Amino acid sequence: MQRNSASFVVLTTGLLLLLFFPLVVTNSLFFPFVLGRSLFFRLLVEFLFLVWFFLFLKKKVSLSGLSSPIFYALSAFLTVVFFADIVSPDRAASFLSSYERMEGFITYLHLFVLFVVAASALASRQLWQRMLLVSVGVSAFVSFAEVLKLFAGGAVVERLDGPFGNAAYFATYLLFHIFFIALLIWRARQEGLLVKRHRPFALLLLLALEIFVLYKTATRGALLALLIGALVTFFIWLIMRRAGKRKFVLVGAVFLIALSLAVGSAIFLKHADPVESRTLSRFQELVQGRISDSPRFMVWRTAWQGVLARPILGWGQESFPLVFERFYNPKLSLQESWFDRAHNSFLDWAVSAGFLGALAFLLLLLSPFFILWRKKEGEYVFSLAERTIFTGLLSAYFINILFVFDTLAGLIPLFLFLSYLSSQSSPEVLGWGLSRGSQRVLRAAVLFLVAAGVVFHVRAAVAGRLLTLSITPPEITPVLGRSAFFNRALSWTPFDKGRVRQEIAEFAVAVSRNQTVEEKEKRALFELGVREVSKEALRHPRVVKNFIFLGDLFRAYSEKDLAIVFLSHAKELSPSRKNIRKALGDIYMEEKKFAEAAQEYGALYELESRFDVSDPAYTFYIDNAMADYLAALILSGQSEKAEELVKSRFDGELWARPEVINAYAAVGEYGKVIALWKKLVEEAPGNSQNFFSLAAAYAKAGFLSEAISVLQDVAKRHPAVKEDAYFYIEAIMTGKKLPI
Repeated sequence: MQRNSASFVVLTTGLLLLLFFPLVVTNSLFFPFVLGRSLFFRLLVEFLFLVWFFLFLKKKVSLSGLSSPIFYALSAFLTVVFFADIVSPDRAASFLSSYERMEGFITYLHLFVLFVVAASALASRQLWQRMLLVSVGVSAFVSFAEVLKLFAGGAVVERLDGPFGNAAYFATYLLFHIFFIALLIWRARQEGLLVKRHRPFALLLLLALEIFVLYKTATRGALLALLIGALVTFFIWLIMRRAGKRKFVLVGAVFLIALSLAVGSAIFLKHADPVESRTLSRFQELVQGRISDSPRFMVWRTAWQGVLARPILGWGQESFPLVFERFYNPKLSLQESWFDRAHNSFLDWAVSAGFLGALAFLLLLLSPFFILWRKKEGEYVFSLAERTIFTGLLSAYFINILFVFDTLAGLIPLFLFLSYLSSQSSPEVLGWGLSRGSQRVLRAAVLFLVAAGVVFHVRAAVAGRLLTLSITPPEITPVLGRSAFFNRALSWTPFDKGRVRQEIAEFAVAVSRNQTVEEKEKRALFELGVREVSKEALRHPRVVKNFIFLGDLFRAYSEKDLAIVFLSHAKELSPSRKNIRKALGDIYMEEKKFAEAAQEYGALYELESRFDVSDPAYTFYIDNAMADYLAALILSGQSEKAEELVKSRFDGELWARPEVINAYAAVGEYGKVIALWKKLVEEAPGNSQNFFSLAAAYAKAGFLSEAISVLQDVAKRHPAVKEDAYFYIEAIMTGKKLPI
């Protein structure tokens, strides 16, 4: 390729522009950290491909990168993923993804195109050097901005998340650039490739800055990855420098010191008191907890069950929610209601594309090692600095993705990095010769595809903007004609109508009790939500979420019978979902169907009881479920069963909860009400309200002298409520009804 041609300048300028992708945050669009950045990436790649394609037809573009092991591994990986998506239960989501993720096969197709285009352009090491400097410059800018936010923002920042809105994504981006900076430092010292303003000292300061920012993301996997990657780099450097016996002793000493520090830190954190540092506290949570009961490992077990269910080609991309529902673990409810990733890239690909996909992904990650350490004509293609640092980078990346799923934050640097390695591994080859007829067909096809891509992504941008306007809270924008905005968003969106429908349902529920919204507007939103979510439920009859949304809609608008119908169907699809049991129990209580409520609350209590009762983190949820269950049992005439349950858990002791006390009061069992309030008075004598409640219970049971005695006692103990106490004493003595 002619380096001074206008087309080459456009191509390289576009690649340099792509490096600014972290700065693209579109607050005016739905999912501001995802949608705008993804559209920027895709549209820019489509433009670059168009330029590259016409250069290819003129045989002015290098195809050297398309004959490397990386290219073959990437092609094999995408082929497996393509067929996995073809057999996916939800092909539309597998190919086009969702607004929240903006991945799917379409994104990996764009990444493949980026690889091809960049592999052609990055045959020039000078351009790679320029891109490296620009990318490091962008990372320096965002890192410095985060430090300013940390020290000058005024607000408490627990974890830095950069322009990605997620600390783990930001950490992955930083991980790449820490190794890129290390390469620049090495070159600055050994090869003198950098100009004066990029001397090693300035780069060392930048390296320290980005390591500090990475630490403040409190991302455990990325920090572990950095440590391992740095050790790998150090060991390879010593070995490749043909270190003598003394240096190998040093290697062993460093390794033992690092291992000792790691083990010692784990022991210290396990037995230490809670620490203030957010990063250290996250490591402390890890070592003090039981690994098998951590949310990450529970999700991994769920993912593994999904892999075994469809082991060859998996479920297709974006299908993890189906696996999550089918093999739902109720213990995960304390973390998130819905998981759409396994948070382990290898497991995610095993779920998405089966064992074939996971193996192809592994081969893709191993192929760069083969290129880095292969010799041509007795010489390494890459310098010692590149071989050493890039091996450390790949090792770090490998460790990092064991704990996260990858996004554009890591995928764009990864594919540009792979394209550079690929471009240097083979001799330069110009485009193939094609007949004029073939060129015309290809030209028309490419123009059509690019035009279709532009239309698709413009429609997505418009829909994203309309959806953002549609869900604006009524406190900010009056809810007037909001259903029309939602309808326009539905008509514009070229994919993921399910998300738009979900937002309609959630917004309709949110405004159902808002007194500032006109009933006509509420009704329009309700009808639109029911209509659209019903369409989604018919399209995806196994997706539990749709029936929960319908149940919530009907409940919010007082159509309880229909709410019960849809929530009961959701329960059949996912019997272990606690939120469904809770919602059904609450509706039955509102409808005074206490026996049915007891059945649902009983199932909820059984699900909650799977947790460790002695763990304070879980006791809150277990107690709440038990209180609801006891109240429903009492109200349905099953007081004996309620008492047996209390005795079995609390060894015969009374258990005073407002739900239980109110239930006993509702059925007229004031003897038990009195006993429970007496227990609360004994346990919390500093709470004057407990005394008033006990007095009211005595009065309602006809024990007036006891009620007066309690009120006199509270007047002595709490002088601040003395006047109220004597007011109620007078009311009792004159036969008036107590207002308590």
